[in-house]
Amino acid sequence: MPAADNGEIIELATNLMTGEPSLAGEVRLAIVSPEEYVSRFQERLRNRGIGKPQSDLPWIALVDGLWERGRLHELDWKEAPEDVVWKIDLLSPNQPVQPDRWAWVTTAEWEDKLPHDLLPAIAARLAGEGLTVVTLDINSDSYPIMVLPISQVEECRQLAQLAGYGTITDWRTPAAPEAEA
Repeated sequence: MPAADNGEIIELATNLMTGEPSLAGEVRLAIVSPEEYVSRFQERLRNRGIGKPQSDLPWIALVDGLWERGRLHELDWKEAPEDVVWKIDLLSPNQPVQPDRWAWVTTAEWEDKLPHDLLPAIAARLAGEGLTVVTLDINSDSYPIMVLPISQVEECRQLAQLAGYGTITDWRTPAAPEAEA
């Protein structure tokens, strides 16, 4: 259930896009004027099959706004491992790309793995760089992923939980979905 004043989801938007207040503004619009938000972002929402306000609209505004700003990519539940790591690299623009960074993904052991099998291994390797991969759950068969500094994850997870719209999973230690509910 969403928090009464929605301050947590706006704070979360601010934390995830430091120095970019427009995302928090979009999330705030989805809270205070959902009809206006749906009207203004109808094309973005159409891709999700949303044509009118719904209870999780602020969370969708957060996820879509992050995607629009290049801070989030979505993985299909059956995305190929090489496409998963390509998207991870897109989300890590400040990290120098090492040609063999993801070579292990092309081995026979990993070639048929699905994202839910692959993300913990990727997160474990990113941890050595002080980063992790997280997903923002949108009750879909896709994985909206972000790469975040480890130091930022716990506060973001707590804000998401307090906001009550969705969860953030840190793939270094993914919990079973029912454990996060």
